[in-house]
Amino acid sequence: AAIAASFAPCAGAGEQSAVAAANAFFERALDERLALNPQFASSLGLRIGYDRWQDGSEAGDSERLTLAERQLAELRASIDRAALDDATRLSWKVFETGEERRIAQYRWRNHAYVFDKDGTHVSLPAFLINSHRVESEQDADAYVRRLEGVRAYMDQRIERATAAARLGILPPRFVFPYVIEDSRNIITGRPFDDGATDSPLLADFRAKVAALAIDEARRESLLARGELALLTSVKPAFDAVIAWAIENGKAATDDDGVI
Repeated sequence: AAIAASFAPCAGAGEQSAVAAANAFFERALDERLALNPQFASSLGLRIGYDRWQDGSEAGDSERLTLAERQLAELRASIDRAALDDATRLSWKVFETGEERRIAQYRWRNHAYVFDKDGTHVSLPAFLINSHRVESEQDADAYVRRLEGVRAYMDQRIERATAAARLGILPPRFVFPYVIEDSRNIITGRPFDDGATDSPLLADFRAKVAALAIDEARRESLLARGELALLTSVKPAFDAVIAWAIENGKAATDDDGVI
């Protein structure tokens, strides 16, 4: 491969400069996008906004739309596609297509099921368990802060589900018992009741904190904060999802397929 590379034509200075500018733009654009989507950042192993949830409100969607429109305009105005090498030219096109699609999808933002069999009530705890790594005391603190933010985040998701329902976008009837059961499972076990086992999120947090090399007093402090957040934020959040599902399930139909 090294011998073959030595015979490859060298890119001119102008092309190298254009490629460097394009790559700098792509890196900056990704950083800006990750700042507005902490969960995506966490899934990539990054600790950008590690203690936060994405803004799931209309205002949050509007902010992400504005970013997409600005980045697309900047790409077209500042990066000359014709001056790039083949690989970077492809990246340019992929970026353009992605932003065009993101912008076009904005009008349909309230045309999706927020709570279905794999909805937010399932993906949120799964995210904490599978994607929020705890490798330091700071990571554990971020976990607690995310627990503390669950109620506000879930309230936003319920608002969006309600907006969709007003447009007639409601899951079929058979989905609602799953939403209710799955939500109840998250708030079953300690500290929500006197059961013999921890609830899923407490079990996850306890195991992650147990693996930290910190003294017992700090470990117990983190666990106490985590339990408090579960009781004061997570439980009311999932109680609200259950209440939403019970109420909206009354209006659901059995139109669950394509005719």
